[in-house]
Amino acid sequence: MNIQCRNVRQILDVERPDVTDVVLVVCVFVLAPMCIFRRSRAVAATGLYASSYLFGIGAWIYALTVAFDIWGALVVSIGLVLAGIGVVPVAMHAALFHAERCLWSITVWVGVTISDSE
Repeated sequence: MNIQCRNVRQILDVERPDVTDVVLVVCVFVLAPMCIFRRSRAVAATGLYASSYLFGIGAWIYALTVAFDIWGALVVSIGLVLAGIGVVPVAMHAALFHAERCLWSITVWVGVTISDSE
């Protein structure tokens, strides 16, 4: 079966809800107030730690989408060969070279967020 994706952003928006928005609401309105109480701090810390992985995965998928939309599958596959992490710099360069300043600033933020998470 040969499936061709023309606009990955449109497919991702239709196919799945944005999980990072739900996780952000849970972090702010459930886990952050749980940090106030001493007995629930361990549960809140574990939840915040787990949510950081979900934010990282969402940011990586966003960078993958940007790189695929601007430069295509060949360059994305090159970025995936570079241990999967190469997708974020590829997305930064794609947005920079195509004068997408807003996308470039977002992908730089994604890169800083992912590299700063360890």
